[in-house]
Amino acid sequence: MTAIAVPVLAVGWVTAFAALVAARVGMGSAATGLTVGEQVRGVVGCGICLMLMALFAAGLAVLLRSGVGTLSIMIPFILIVSFVIRTRGRRCDRRPARQGGAGGSVRVVRRPPGAVDGPRGDRALDGHGARGGCPEPAASGRLTPRQLSVVGALLDHMDIAQYLATIDLLCTRGFPAEHGRTDAGTGGPGYLVAELATSGDFWEDDGTEREETEAQYECDRDGLSERLAERWGRPQVFSLASVFVRAQSGEDIPEPWASLSSHVPDLHLWKTPESGRWVALGVSQWDKELPFQLLAVVTETDPP
Repeated sequence: MTAIAVPVLAVGWVTAFAALVAARVGMGSAATGLTVGEQVRGVVGCGICLMLMALFAAGLAVLLRSGVGTLSIMIPFILIVSFVIRTRGRRCDRRPARQGGAGGSVRVVRRPPGAVDGPRGDRALDGHGARGGCPEPAASGRLTPRQLSVVGALLDHMDIAQYLATIDLLCTRGFPAEHGRTDAGTGGPGYLVAELATSGDFWEDDGTEREETEAQYECDRDGLSERLAERWGRPQVFSLASVFVRAQSGEDIPEPWASLSSHVPDLHLWKTPESGRWVALGVSQWDKELPFQLLAVVTETDPP
């Protein structure tokens, strides 16, 4: 570990000092707010922080024996935890909706990815209090409403970025020659289906969790649809109910539409001008006890 810690610490100090000098030169008189002691602490702390991150990553790599596994932990950890720690104890500089239900409890409601509340882009918290104002400091060991909203926003943006990357990949990928499983879901001649998200099953559920999960997946679909609408305009909402009836009556419905009609009630549908392919989003459930799935479909076959 010394072979990792010492070089990273040295590089961290050099980098931090160079950044400090560049900032002072670039900002001029506006950079005089820090004392010499504060500048020294900043440079030293930056080097130590980078060293600890490198040691943490090295430990994970040894434990997991996987570079991909290490990155999948490190990146969310750095993006989320650093924001949570940085916002603790500060006065808020934004004005998210604040609610204080019974006993002052706060419940986060996940909005569609990318959805915002208010002109500043702050996420809303669900409850009964008045809009505006600063969240009060949380009890020791608990996250404040603002911290919860920051975490929820980061998670949503991470999800939607991954979903959009998957859809972009499907739009450029070749179609399989045979029907079957792919690395993202299923595919066959002329189509690809990506399983963007999958819930748990509902064998022991009384119906409450299923309803909440269905609403959440529809919410996620609508949020992702808004992002795609920024590229290709408002989607066509295409019901598959009549397609299912026609397939059951013996009509030859092309794939993927025949299979989709068995477990997806409707789709948000676009035709991309770049490739001429159809792109669709839908929420799937094969039966009421089985998981929900958020699906992205890319096909060159016109809807029936």
